[in-house]
Amino acid sequence: MLTPCFDVTQDDAFIIITMRVPFAKAAEAEFCIDGTFFKFYCKPYFLRLCLPGELVEDGRERAVHDIEKGTITVYVPKLHVGVHFENLGMITSLLSKKQPTSKTPQNPLIEVLPGAGATEEEVEEEEFDWQIDQEMPVEDKPELLLGKRSSAYGFAEQHTAVFSKLQQELPALVDCPDPDGMTGHERRVARLAHEEASFNPQHYLADLMDGAEMMEALCQFQPPWSQQLVAWTDKKKRSEGTTTTAKGKGQREPDQDIIPFTDEERVQLKELPNKEYLLDKATRRTLYLGLVDVIFAYAYDYRITEGEHNVESAWNICKLSSTLSWLEVFRGRVEEVIYCSARRCLCYPLYRHWQLVQCVLHDTTQLFLLGRRKLLQCLLDIRRILNSSEPYYVMNNLYITDYCVWIQRASSRHIQNLALELKQVKMEKSSMGWELAELEQAARLVAAERDDEASTCESGDSASDEGGTESSSSGETDSDSEGETERNTMTKSTPGAANPAIESTSDAARNTRESLPRATKHIKAQSLPSLNYNTSMMKAEGTNSTVYKEQPKDQNPTTEDRTAQHLSPLVPNHTSSAIKAESQGPASTLCKEQNPDTEDQTVSPLNNNTSTTEHSRDRVVEELSEGLCTFLTIHQPPSPQCPPTTSLAGRNLIEE
Repeated sequence: MLTPCFDVTQDDAFIIITMRVPFAKAAEAEFCIDGTFFKFYCKPYFLRLCLPGELVEDGRERAVHDIEKGTITVYVPKLHVGVHFENLGMITSLLSKKQPTSKTPQNPLIEVLPGAGATEEEVEEEEFDWQIDQEMPVEDKPELLLGKRSSAYGFAEQHTAVFSKLQQELPALVDCPDPDGMTGHERRVARLAHEEASFNPQHYLADLMDGAEMMEALCQFQPPWSQQLVAWTDKKKRSEGTTTTAKGKGQREPDQDIIPFTDEERVQLKELPNKEYLLDKATRRTLYLGLVDVIFAYAYDYRITEGEHNVESAWNICKLSSTLSWLEVFRGRVEEVIYCSARRCLCYPLYRHWQLVQCVLHDTTQLFLLGRRKLLQCLLDIRRILNSSEPYYVMNNLYITDYCVWIQRASSRHIQNLALELKQVKMEKSSMGWELAELEQAARLVAAERDDEASTCESGDSASDEGGTESSSSGETDSDSEGETERNTMTKSTPGAANPAIESTSDAARNTRESLPRATKHIKAQSLPSLNYNTSMMKAEGTNSTVYKEQPKDQNPTTEDRTAQHLSPLVPNHTSSAIKAESQGPASTLCKEQNPDTEDQTVSPLNNNTSTTEHSRDRVVEELSEGLCTFLTIHQPPSPQCPPTTSLAGRNLIEE
């Protein structure tokens, strides 16, 4: 017979059982209701459920067949309308058998009391004191009192000599070098020594100083159970005092509407073995503490992968859980488990950050606040991850599968109280044993010194760059001021008259540039001396034109000196001297007559015959006019409104 995949939900009046039976004939389906039991048969499927509350067969029961989905949904009436049935999502516990009644007394080796399907809440309501430190002397340890070997491990310490057959997989599977030959105390000492040797301050400080953005993104991630906890809290507030369970108590844990199971999870639950565990109080305590350790490792992997588990997830979970990597058995307080998990989060994984550890602790607390259904969902996810990763599937046989079965019958009250204890845990860096606060302070001081040195170097470089920029800008300013002074001088020398050269058109400027080589050739043809420019060349800003600029000779030159100095780059030196001499009037002529050497120096370069002064003057004026037009064209952009009469304007300017 096949057990179909099924799901159980409820409302105020009915228990709703949905079964997936694609190969069944609906006409042959039968179901039976007997107290707390529901039985369904339709060849080749058979399903028997033991529900936590009383059912009744009063004619309201019905079944619906969905041909497209291949499902049959049965509505079973409740005996008492409005009563809430707990643990309907614990599929494995619903599949348990009823103890057969017989008139012949039996003496079983192991007797389960008080009956089938009993949970810890039904057996024992005594609460754990999570603050008691239960470390005992070696001779009084529970494994010795129960007749167990001190090297036992696994769920409830039920396994021994497992790793002796897995010597090749042992180094990759656990960190403990000799699991079968070491006692629990020896494994703990070796684990602490291994953690001390594995802590890397450089890695921790690198994540602290350089991985701030990544850590902030990981810490801001919101896992789905955060929203589920908010929904469950709101539902409890709305239904407080209005909802009762089959035992007359209020609802303690969320159900299907808050935490739904997927089809894959239902298949896993159906395949789990239906076991019952005879556990004493001390053993149950170790199981709860070990569950905290495993869930903490799972929450870390879920956060750093943002819910998308990868090929490293199995390694992360087994490495961070000392229960899985060192076969640790916790017997102390809850804080001991949290500090152990936090230390391993700072030793082994890729991301080692204190704030990340705090977020993982918060996630673990939320998972326990959501109760058994959410913890079962996490354990099923861990089981799936380890099954797909070799050789970690061995841990399913040792721990996870049994945890998946046991958590369905665990006490919801114990889990809620454990969640409250986790909520009160306050981790401190000083308790880790590695002086984390001192390391962080030293790293920040070093970083501050480096920032100061870098800022000092940058300020020095910027100061030197500013100095060079100021010197170059001052030089450009002086050049601009000199050019402005020259243009002002030319403007003041012709008051009341328009200067056509400054307002010449582009065509006139092009004609003037073309006439410059001819003027130079004409000057050379007259056997004039070579032009002594005594200038510095520079490129005009934004253009390809070459600008010649005379170096100033006097600090306060006169108007005539500035005019002659301005024209000196375009004509020979003797021409400027002649103009200056004529501008000085009779006094200048008298000085020349008294000093014939100067007269010869002024006139002889033009013509050795002094009687041809008027002819030379006309020729010089013509050359000056052409040179002046070229100078004004280069220094001043042409205006399209000016007629091309540059030569006449230059002649008038020189004659004046």
